[in-house]
Amino acid sequence: MFLKTEKKWQDIYWGDVFIDAFKNLPWTLLGIVALILMFSLMCVHSASYEASTATYLGYGDKQYTWIMIGLMAFLVVQLIPYKLLLKGAPVYYLLGLAALCLVFIIGTKVNGSRRWFSFGSIRVQPSEFMKLALVVMLAQIVGETEEAVKTMKGWILPGIFTIIPFLLVLKQPDLGTALTFVPVFVVAIFVAGAQIKHLFFTALMGILSLPLAWNFVLQDYQKARVTSFLDPETQAKAGAYQQLQSIIGIGSGGVWGKGYEQGTQGRLGFCPERHTDFIFSVVGEEFGLMGGLGLLFIYGILLTLLIRLAIRVQDRQGRLIVAGVATVFAMQVVVNVAMNTGCGPITGLTLPMMSYGGSSMLSSAFALGLVASVARQRPSVFKL
Repeated sequence: MFLKTEKKWQDIYWGDVFIDAFKNLPWTLLGIVALILMFSLMCVHSASYEASTATYLGYGDKQYTWIMIGLMAFLVVQLIPYKLLLKGAPVYYLLGLAALCLVFIIGTKVNGSRRWFSFGSIRVQPSEFMKLALVVMLAQIVGETEEAVKTMKGWILPGIFTIIPFLLVLKQPDLGTALTFVPVFVVAIFVAGAQIKHLFFTALMGILSLPLAWNFVLQDYQKARVTSFLDPETQAKAGAYQQLQSIIGIGSGGVWGKGYEQGTQGRLGFCPERHTDFIFSVVGEEFGLMGGLGLLFIYGILLTLLIRLAIRVQDRQGRLIVAGVATVFAMQVVVNVAMNTGCGPITGLTLPMMSYGGSSMLSSAFALGLVASVARQRPSVFKL
């Protein structure tokens, strides 16, 4: 009798878990993400070609593995009520800070930056996860009361929580990722109800402080990146070589591109980091202007869906989570594409869900899992 009851309980439990994992999912949102991931597999595979040995380095296979791991992480996170996840915000935040501090001690130094932990062939970049930890932390503290950010005094606590990881990541140094924290903070207090005049005053103070940042914060190589993108042809040795090769590759692709796996700048090794930071140059060279615009259009739909969800959700903290995730994605897309096309300096930000990288892929999976968790709690509001 006991065994029969236990078996029946197990059947019902696992059946409910399996059904619930796919119930009330935002399928339109996931369909858009699936398009980006399929395109990512194609482009990363093409970018992994090594001309000197006429072989592929296997980044495409590794990217597929990270996508599968990311999918499992997404399915788990979206099942957990986001209100429950918010209770652990201080823990995520402190673990993120601990990792950012620890990376200076035992982290791996690559190209002059100490940003990663190495576990054999796997490298973990803690700053990728810190972005999401900050989104959740700000959603908890800013979303608790409606009056929290009505005055600038209410900005002090969320500002402190933002400036600490900002300075740690800037110290690595990783200017691009550090700058991502700023719009996350601004959007959080704006969505929470900050007054426009206060935001305008803060922006003005930020602009006026740029000379101080230039002289006392930025390192010489970062200054070179900022200045060299204005004239990459004459300053290739000063830090614009990668960007110049990216521009050449995108320009040579024309309107329709050279064809899949027919690019030269990327496949012959002229453009470094083509599978990570400069994956958009591979898109432009092989699929042309139309391919690049098509990818941006898909990202535009993704961000529109996220913004739409943020507007429609009634819970303040849920709205802040979705808005924070949308901000992180938007920042990375704009900065990465600007970097690839010569419209902005090289910052090292990856193109979300397109660039090769396990940390970036898992961070995106966790972020989308949070969004789906918000959708799951309010299915009538988030029905796409």
